Formats: sequence, C-alpha cells, structure tokens
Amino acid sequence: MRRRTKLKNINPLFFSAIPFVIISLVIIINFSSIGKQVTPDPSPDPSQDQPLDTPSPPITMTPETPSEEDTDGTQDDVGIEDTVISINYTMSEIADFLDYFALKYNAAAVSIAVYDGDWHDYYVYQYGYSDISYHFPVDVDTKFCVASLSKLVAVIVAMTLVDEGRLDLDADISEYLGVTVRNPIFPDTVITTRMIILHVSSIYDSAEYWDKENKHLPETTLELLLSGEAFTPWNPGDALIYSGFLGYSVLGLICEIVSGKRFDELAHSVLFEPLGIDAAFLPSNLIDTTNIAVLYDVDHENYITVDEQLDFEISLTRSSDHDRAAAGLTISALDYAKIMVMLGNGGIYYDARILSEDMVKEIFDYKFASWYQDEIPLPFTGSYFHVGRAWGVKAQYIRYGEEDINRGIIVITTGARDGDFQYSMNDVATELSIVAAQVFG
Repeated sequence: MRRRTKLKNINPLFFSAIPFVIISLVIIINFSSIGKQVTPDPSPDPSQDQPLDTPSPPITMTPETPSEEDTDGTQDDVGIEDTVISINYTMSEIADFLDYFALKYNAAAVSIAVYDGDWHDYYVYQYGYSDISYHFPVDVDTKFCVASLSKLVAVIVAMTLVDEGRLDLDADISEYLGVTVRNPIFPDTVITTRMIILHVSSIYDSAEYWDKENKHLPETTLELLLSGEAFTPWNPGDALIYSGFLGYSVLGLICEIVSGKRFDELAHSVLFEPLGIDAAFLPSNLIDTTNIAVLYDVDHENYITVDEQLDFEISLTRSSDHDRAAAGLTISALDYAKIMVMLGNGGIYYDARILSEDMVKEIFDYKFASWYQDEIPLPFTGSYFHVGRAWGVKAQYIRYGEEDINRGIIVITTGARDGDFQYSMNDVATELSIVAAQVFG
C-alpha cells in the first residue's frame, strides 16, 4: 500500500539532468492533491514475506555522456563522475521507483516529508502499513518513534530555556545538577551543556550502560553519571564521541531541573503546542493515539506494539531517566518537517515565535550535532544530516547547510533490512533521500 500526497499550492515538479556522482539508483516522489483519492498501483502485501534479494528496478536508466568539451574548454576522458542521467518519467513511473527502494529493503512502512521554502509547501509520500496484522495503511498523520532524530528536538527545547535566561550553555553542569560532575581522569575540566549537545563532553554509553540490567547499575541518569562508568578517556571538549543515550538523557535532566517540569511536559508546552503539532516524548501524551506505527524489526516478526508504546509509564519523577530526550520522540514525518521549517524561518512558524534568531543561529552553527554529507551523493553541497536507528526504526533528516535556504527531507522507515552501509548506517533512508533531495536542483 502506498499513498502519495501533495499538500497545498505545489506546482508540478520538473526534473533536469542530475550529476551521477556514484553508481546508484535514483528515486523520487509522486504526489497528488490532498483530499483527492489516490488509486495506487498494486503493491505487494507487506504481511507476506518478501525476498531479501534485490528486485529488478522498474525503470531502466540509461546514462548519457556530456559533451566532449568541458566548461573550461578542455577535453577529458569521461569518468563516472562526469556521467549524467536524463530523467523523463511519468509520475506513476517515479512512484514505482520509490516503491522499488521500499521493496529492496523489505520495509514494513515508509513515510517521507520534503519541505521547500516556507510553511505552505510540503511534499509527502507514504508506503506500507503502520500495523501489518490489521493492514492499517501509513498515512500523512502516522506517527513513528524517530529514535535519535529526537536529539535535534531536545536541543530546541533546551534552547528555549537559554532564550529565557534560565540555562547557560557554557556553565558547569554541576551548577544545575547540584553535585560535582567530572570525568574522573580529568577532574579539573568543567563539563558544559554545550559540550553535551555537541557530543564532546566525554560522556558516553559504556558497555555497562547497555548492560545495566545485568550489571545492576543505578537506575537514574544522575546516579549513573556519578557511578564512574560513563566517561571516555578523553578530556571533555577534545574529542567527538557520540553518546546515543546517556549524554542527551543528561541534557533532558538539566532541562527538567531548570524548568521544574518533566522533559516530555516541557517539550509539549514550549514546542509542540505552540506549533500546533501532535508529537510527544511520551506516546500516551499524543492527542491522537490511534495512528501510531508498530515498530517492526527486520523480520517483521519481532516488534513493539502500539499498546506497548502507550503503556510505557514514567515510574520516576524525571522522564530523563528513561532516555526520552535522547530517543523517545514520537512524531509524523510531516510534523517533523514543520519543526525544520520553523528553524529555517528564524524560529517562527506562522505567528508563533518559538526561538529567537540568536538561538536558531546557535543551532545552525551546531549543524544540529550532525554529520556532513560527504559520504552521500547529494546534488548540492553544504548539507548535513542525522540518522535515527533503534527498535527497527531507520530514520534520517537531510538539510541544506545554507541558512538562507529552507529545504530538506525527513525519511522514517520501520522493519527495513540493512544495506551494505555504502552511505551511512541507514542505507534505506539514504537511498530514499537521495532523489528527494535532487528535486531541489
């Protein structure tokens, strides 16, 4: 099952020649006006086992060589980096090609949102089922746990406290936590909130952290932080060591202490409610809990049901003790795109001022604690991306790096198998993103 939707005032998309940087298949999105019934082409039932062998692409793409004379007037041998592809396909063919990548990775569900310019223009695409057992199709409002894509949103929440003068990014986190926190190897080096956001605090997810049930480590974020089991042997500020869970759990804890609110409640009051979006760091806080995606693993047999997601209870006072700020956001691809649009518009969404321009600039300077796109063959430079990967979710956002260009892509998948890590840890999300980015020229 696939759905293709165009939201508001979108002109037909025209495609031109695209640099073929490496040998890869190219996809793009097919849309129709929202409110109209789209009759999709027949798609295999995701409830049936799909072969893991790569299917044949539905479209044959023939490379065309450029003219013999380069722009500098010299004549060179035509290498793979000089090859271009001419795209002249119907929208139906393009949709088939996008479906091809979903099938290639045996995805249970795919949701894509592409934003361009302002809050009026969004392109969305959905494929598959949010619940295979009941054949509930994914639609524009289907919400997914987005794993580490939660981190950008956690940074935005923290920045609202900086705007209010309640949080200093460069202050010793010990001042907020009420106890001295140091890397035991470097007891004289202060650890700051800015370091945590940038993954240079030397806090990381140790083997003991991942095996905390067997190791019987402390349950709370702060106790674990003070246990001495959570630091790398590098001086804080000197090395980028990604902390998938614990670092941003500490960020959430600081936000809770500073605001006096649980992190999930704080995010709702300073971000989700003002934006008018239905998102939550605790799924049971969603307005509509009837359209949440089951989190399927690669075999589509092991999964976290919607009821299990909704039954998750914050047993302690602080949601930061359950990694909510690090990886607990549940949101639709479209609503995540609205958050990105808000940032691209200087912290404003329609009439709602979420962040000051100064705080938005801080976030752009951080590049959202993301990776640059050097390893991904995008048709533009200066972009950056972040991936989310946990519980069968493989998600990714890609954004133009230039502050004055407000364009990007959000891709969320469940149940997709791994690729060969040609581009990133989430090949499925990357391949789905590549041509969605190419609509920008």
